[in-house]
Amino acid sequence: ISNMNINADTDKQGLFGYTYNANIENVTVTNSFVYSYEAGSGTSNTGVIVGLARGTSITNSSVSNSAIKGQSNVGLIAGGTTNSSSIENSYVVNSTVGVGSVSVGGIAGYNDASTSTIENVYAANISVTAGNGAAGITCGNGVTNAYVYNSVIGGGNSVAISSSYTNGYYDEATTVGGINGTAGVGDCRSAAWFASQNSVNALGNEFELQSGAARPTLVHNSETGVTPYSPTTKQVSYKEEDNITATLEMLGATEIYTINYHDTKYYLIENKAQLQAIATETSAGSLSKNY
Repeated sequence: ISNMNINADTDKQGLFGYTYNANIENVTVTNSFVYSYEAGSGTSNTGVIVGLARGTSITNSSVSNSAIKGQSNVGLIAGGTTNSSSIENSYVVNSTVGVGSVSVGGIAGYNDASTSTIENVYAANISVTAGNGAAGITCGNGVTNAYVYNSVIGGGNSVAISSSYTNGYYDEATTVGGINGTAGVGDCRSAAWFASQNSVNALGNEFELQSGAARPTLVHNSETGVTPYSPTTKQVSYKEEDNITATLEMLGATEIYTINYHDTKYYLIENKAQLQAIATETSAGSLSKNY
C-alpha cells in the first residue's frame, strides 16, 4: 500500500482504525501520511497500519518512508496494542513519528505488556518525538529481540527500546533524549557489532545479516523495494500549521527553516533542496532560516 493519506482529528486512525480478534499479515505501507492531531482535542491511538489493536496479531508487516502525527499512543505499526495482541517479524524504516504528547513509539505507541507482546522487530533511520514518553520500539514493556539503528528519539523520558525488554539493542549513532549513544533503556552496541554475526547471534534466528550489510534484517520479511537511506541526512517531521517548519539534521548540524505559507498538503522532508522545491511549488518564495 502506498500514497495513503489520512487526515482526521478523531481517535483510532490508521489503515485499520480499530481491530478486534484480527490477524494482519504481510501488510507493507510506504510513502504514506497519517495525521490525527488537533491541539486540545486529546486524540489517541494513531498508527499507520492499526490505530488500536485488541486481541490482534500483526506479523510480517512494515512501514517505510512515511510520517505520522498524533497526540497519545502513536506508532508506525500500531498506536496501541492490548488484550493479548502481538507484533512479530515486523520493521519500520526511514520514517517519522511526532509530535505526540505521551506514549509515542517507532513500532507501537503503547504496548500493554500484561497481555500483549512485541517480538523480532526493528526500527532504522526513524525520528520519534514526544512531549513525555518517546521510545524507539514502544512505550511500555513486553519487547523481545529488537533493535533501533541510526535514529533520533527525543522528548521527556526517552528510551531507546522500551521500559523493559529481553535482547534489545541500539547503535552508537542513535540519539536518545539528545545524548548520542550513551543514554536510554537498551544495550548500546558499536556499528561494527551490528555489521557482524554477533548481532544475529544476540537477536535470534529470525534475523540474518546479508553480505556487506551494515545491520541485520528479518529472514522472512526483507526490505526489498525500500528506498535506500542517505547517511548524510536524517528524515524529519513535517509541521502542518500556519506555515511549514522543518528541522534538517545534516551531518550533525541542525538547521531550521520556515516557509510562510498556509499549506494543506503533507510532506516528508529529507533535505534543504526538497524544502526549497516546496517553497517554489507553493509560490511562497525563498526559505526563512531561523536562528
